[in-house]
Amino acid sequence: MSSNSRIRDPVSQLILALDWFSFTTLFASCQNQLMKPFNQCCFPNWARLWIILILAAAAPAYGSESLMSARNYHEVSETLVSSGQISPAHIASLTDEQVELVINLTVEDTDLNAREGFEITALGIDYIHIPVDWDNPTERNLQLFMRILDAAGDQKVLVHCFANYRASAFIYLYRTLRQGVAPEIARKDLDAIWPKPAWTQFPQWQAFIAERTL
Repeated sequence: MSSNSRIRDPVSQLILALDWFSFTTLFASCQNQLMKPFNQCCFPNWARLWIILILAAAAPAYGSESLMSARNYHEVSETLVSSGQISPAHIASLTDEQVELVINLTVEDTDLNAREGFEITALGIDYIHIPVDWDNPTERNLQLFMRILDAAGDQKVLVHCFANYRASAFIYLYRTLRQGVAPEIARKDLDAIWPKPAWTQFPQWQAFIAERTL
């Protein structure tokens, strides 16, 4: 992936600026809390700064965790993989995994993925969010997804949702409708994620696929 793909639009630059502002505000707040025990002492400012830097260096940072440990991780091909929700540790490993594009099919969840797009694009990896309603996946969602995969070419793509149900279903439809993969072959990858009882438990997805493949 070329370096000019990194945070290249004004909106992303604004997000970065706002995030830096949030960081500096939080740092100032932490500084006030950390220095309370020393406020009555005669430490010079430079000594207080060193204390803060030492404490910050000792704080744990996110490590990376293999993408293969993500929920329901599945490799469709060398350039297409899917999974359930990814964590910050998984995001940290995306560069090592040579992922160039992430497509998120979940709806936004403050606790799980609110910062996901920022964290991924900060690594220079392209990110696209298509919020697919679990109870009502639409043709528009699918067509947008297929156009994005068409445009991705030979990029390595990660498609994810919460449990890899949406992702694997959309990938199945893309492979059979767009790439001409035989349904019985593409179905093996779908069945690797979806247990048989799920099709009766979630009939909206059975219908969504059947309407487009029968």
